[in-house]
Amino acid sequence: MNIDKVHHSRTILIVEPEHNYGQQLIELFWREGFVIKRCQSALEAENVYKNATVDLMLVSNQLPEMKGFTFLKQCRQVSHIPIVLLADNYSDTECVNSFFHGVDDYIPRKQPIKEVLCRVIAILRRIQQRQLPSNKTKLLIVDDLKMDKQSLAVSYKETTLSMTPIQFNLLWTLAFQQNQVLSKDYLYRQVLSREFSLYDRSLDMHLSRVRRKLVSAGMPVERLKTAHGVGYSFS
Repeated sequence: MNIDKVHHSRTILIVEPEHNYGQQLIELFWREGFVIKRCQSALEAENVYKNATVDLMLVSNQLPEMKGFTFLKQCRQVSHIPIVLLADNYSDTECVNSFFHGVDDYIPRKQPIKEVLCRVIAILRRIQQRQLPSNKTKLLIVDDLKMDKQSLAVSYKETTLSMTPIQFNLLWTLAFQQNQVLSKDYLYRQVLSREFSLYDRSLDMHLSRVRRKLVSAGMPVERLKTAHGVGYSFS
């Protein structure tokens, strides 16, 4: 299906106690390049979304903890992860209450399973568009990192760093979308204005130089991460 390559490498947490339907979801999202985590209980899911990077949750309304929307209430106290509720059967009351308690979409199981994929991608696309760097944004501060888009000035703590325009653009893109793994396809288009080629190492070299400069200024090396075979992230 390959609807939107930008969303590849995003992590989907599937909280579905019904084995067959859960397996169909896993296979569908896996074929589209998503990273999948599977839980069969709310307790397992809580441990995952509190301790790992999750971009979106698919949650079954068949969980015992969905009675009284307990799971949604608990989740929304600590997390803003997008949630899609998978309903056994459509219910007006449940649908309205689900949105009231913080879900981002409500999908009855009788809908084609590919519709679940399309709706998930639409949610992730809207989130990413809101997070894309704006031309109006001139100053970016992430902890000890400061970047000025107008002068291309970069500093970490008290150290001023010299960067080429490409290096600056690469770091800005990663830092602006902090804690997200950005695919090489996306970064090549966004930073280098060309399509990614399998044997093109240009981006790797630029990132290596950016990392070296930041580490020399005192930044922990693990903050600029390589997701092998996928892309990069700034934590």
